[in-house]
Amino acid sequence: MNRNTKRLAIVIMIALFIFGSCKEHVVAPKTQATGILTDYEGCKTFATTTGLEGSLHSNATECIEYEYDGNAVLILKHINAGFNCCPGKIDATISVTENMIVVEDREEEQGCFCQCLYDLRYEILELAPGEYTIAVRGPYIEDTDERLIFNVQLFGAGSGTFCVNRTHYPWGVDDKK
Repeated sequence: MNRNTKRLAIVIMIALFIFGSCKEHVVAPKTQATGILTDYEGCKTFATTTGLEGSLHSNATECIEYEYDGNAVLILKHINAGFNCCPGKIDATISVTENMIVVEDREEEQGCFCQCLYDLRYEILELAPGEYTIAVRGPYIEDTDERLIFNVQLFGAGSGTFCVNRTHYPWGVDDKK
């Protein structure tokens, strides 16, 4: 090899070393948790309802039961959610931002002159373990009502319940009258 060829080979090797080591560090995209309303039932005509693990809840309470698989799936059951007796389609918007999970229930219409209680089930997928604040709001919550908002630590498989008392219609109605 002549001197120029050696220089060219050295320059090429240096360029390959510099540009080869400057590769952009590729990070796998963080998956975004998503939530959906999967099921609902009501208009309930009984004084108590059965939760996820067979627990009973009075119709004078509004509750959220949760089950986390320790990995990525959070199931929420909204017990005794207040809706119109003829709501049309019941739906929910579920947003997950950082460590906040917000569920906003809504009804398509107010087709009857009455309200009653429903049980709703939501699934949140791709939820990383962590500490979260869960807030749920339905269409008939008054400004003076205690909020259905609580903190959970989801670092492994687990479950729990959070309830608030309700003192106005449709909660606490004695269906035996």
